[in-house]
Amino acid sequence: MKTLERRFWSKVRKSDSDCWLWIGCRDRRGYGQLARGGKYGGHMKAHRASYEINVGPIPEGMHVLHRCDNPACVRPEHLFLGDHFANMRDMWNKGRGRCDGGGRPGSANGNHRLTEEQVASIIRRHRAGDSSRKLGAEFGVSKTLVLMIARGDVWKHIDRSRL
Repeated sequence: MKTLERRFWSKVRKSDSDCWLWIGCRDRRGYGQLARGGKYGGHMKAHRASYEINVGPIPEGMHVLHRCDNPACVRPEHLFLGDHFANMRDMWNKGRGRCDGGGRPGSANGNHRLTEEQVASIIRRHRAGDSSRKLGAEFGVSKTLVLMIARGDVWKHIDRSRL
């Protein structure tokens, strides 16, 4: 059986100036996965394997974070340790927070359900008399969200004077 290290390196595409990409199996969020080996070894994240192979053991409770914010990257220079709080702060600082979309407006927000064009249409049609219930059903959102859009409580970056 191949060692963990040999299996790891067989799935890495190196670059001189950029991320080293994991070309093996990835999870749904894009993080590389590597079998630990053995019958009950399970899997580990490829970036964690890279850290252990190239830097050393990962202390209990620590996360391996990406400076490059690329989940498929396994380049040791792009990886650093942090606790859960540091991992969450790094996520928010890079605009990947799920609760507020990292403060990004509109479709740049990770939680958006509508596009700018759909919001503009909702605003125009609501002004023209379409009910919030009808618009919500048509666009797959709640009537409350339609009202919040129409009042300008959300999607504030849309220039309503041009609609």
